[in-house]
Amino acid sequence: MTMVRTLALCLGLMTALCSGGQVMAQSQQRIAAVINDEVISLRDVEARTAYVIGTSGLNDSPEVRRRLVPQILRILVDEKLKLQQAAQLKLSVTDDEVKRAVGQFEKQNGLSPGEYEKLLAERGLDRQASLAQVRADIAWVKVIQESLRQHVRVSDEEVDAYLERVKANQGLPENLISDIFLAVDTPESEPEVRQLAERLGEQISAGADFRAIARQFSHSATAAVGGDLGWNVQGALDDDLDKTIARMRPGQLAGVRTAGGYHLLLLRERRESSADFSITLSQIVIPAAAPNRREIVAASKGAKNCAEFNALAQDLKLPRSGPVGTLKARELPDKLRQVILGLPLDKASDPVTGEENSVAVLMVCQRDAPTQLPAREEVSNKLGQEKMDMLARRHMRDVRRNAYVDLRL
Repeated sequence: MTMVRTLALCLGLMTALCSGGQVMAQSQQRIAAVINDEVISLRDVEARTAYVIGTSGLNDSPEVRRRLVPQILRILVDEKLKLQQAAQLKLSVTDDEVKRAVGQFEKQNGLSPGEYEKLLAERGLDRQASLAQVRADIAWVKVIQESLRQHVRVSDEEVDAYLERVKANQGLPENLISDIFLAVDTPESEPEVRQLAERLGEQISAGADFRAIARQFSHSATAAVGGDLGWNVQGALDDDLDKTIARMRPGQLAGVRTAGGYHLLLLRERRESSADFSITLSQIVIPAAAPNRREIVAASKGAKNCAEFNALAQDLKLPRSGPVGTLKARELPDKLRQVILGLPLDKASDPVTGEENSVAVLMVCQRDAPTQLPAREEVSNKLGQEKMDMLARRHMRDVRRNAYVDLRL
């Protein structure tokens, strides 16, 4: 009797275990999304979430995983759409292309050949989750090249304008910047994207890997290189970004909302220009005893260019005010040089305290640096890539709108 009961108990336990295994397997195969005629399973979402957390240093907690799932699912949906677009155009991705892309990634991150897959194995991460992303990215590059390249044109006037801006900013500090861009495609997506930007910013500030997060989440073409924008002369980027960067300190992270979406900017390093440049300078010096000091400062800062600034100096008839002449930047006193280095052309500085408690408002009228300007072909390629990046985001938005997407999580 005891043997029969034991056998029955064992059979019951085995049945429960088998049933539990079936439930787990069914749970993992649960459909998370349907994209046209293909599906994404819950297992796909869990594997990619584990991969993102394991490679980026994000805090691995149930709360973080819960918050990541909607964005991870969106990434997987986009990858399916990219591969479907490639298939429609009869564009394929070979194993050799995936292997070369992984090798390039290893090279960029200082890893020896084969080391990346070893790291995945050591961390217990799904290799296929990584390679699926690589394959989708390669497919999308081919789609963009096939569909959009013929629509990208860069005019001589655009190249000239860029070179003029570079020339005007020669001598200003140079910033080493990384960027994560999160596009806001529709007004309805604004809250979700804003929350994602805030959460990623918090995680990066807490120690998560900026480069890894950029590769996973950034909608810019620089995602492939971890968001690296390289060295940029102050004033060379869009105004919204440039104004924020000018106020940042090296090592600081800042969020910026622009017309297209949210940017997470990391100022990695700042350096003075190596060029021995000359500046043409004007100033308005206000004595300590001047009763209308604030009004003079306000009028000085209201000048739109050096012609207006010098005309004001002439009207005020203040000693030592007006054109100073052309000076070598390296010969200026350190305090003055620091102010002038970050000052755009035709923009009045904040008041600088001088001798006998006087203050001076400065304006740079011209910069002359021996630095060689970039080649026109290089500029044309850069502007063309920026246009291509913008068109690619628009194309992806259109692909999403025209697809059948059923999210079930």
